[in-house]
Amino acid sequence: MAKRATKKKTVKKAAGRTPPEPAASFELVPADAEHDMLEEFVTESCELLEGCEAALLVLEAHPEDEEAVNTVFRGFHTIKGTASCLGLAGIGAFAHRAESLLSRMRDGEILCEGDHAELALRSVDTLQTLVEGVKTIVAGGSAEPPRDVQELMRALGDNEGGPPERSEPKPKDVAVPAGPAAGAA
Repeated sequence: MAKRATKKKTVKKAAGRTPPEPAASFELVPADAEHDMLEEFVTESCELLEGCEAALLVLEAHPEDEEAVNTVFRGFHTIKGTASCLGLAGIGAFAHRAESLLSRMRDGEILCEGDHAELALRSVDTLQTLVEGVKTIVAGGSAEPPRDVQELMRALGDNEGGPPERSEPKPKDVAVPAGPAAGAA
């Protein structure tokens, strides 16, 4: 993995939030999963996440780079879809939240900087850990999701559909001519 030039920041927790749920409630691989399909998922996901990480490094220097944002979005989107098809509901749900963050970047609501960049970087790291866990399970070992996966999912969820951080242009007042209403007799 490439080294990152930025320092890790802690995502601020709002007062009154419930404490993180134990990671054990996050099922990594269901018992009935097809291991040959999971091997393909691991290979594809690792390649996608490498691309995501490289694109995020570009975004550190150029937070408005549309192609880099699209690369990360497509990676999260593909992992979400494939994971969901394979019954990896936890990974699919996590990737969906990460994808939603990138969707807001694509739509120009937020830039990939500050806390948003940190969430994107943490999402890639967490997906890499989750995919490694799947790989370990396929190989006959055991793995657990990261302890902070639920907290990170909540942080990503807090960024879904929130108010835009860029001011949107306001509609201009339209002058309505005074006089009789149209169609009045």
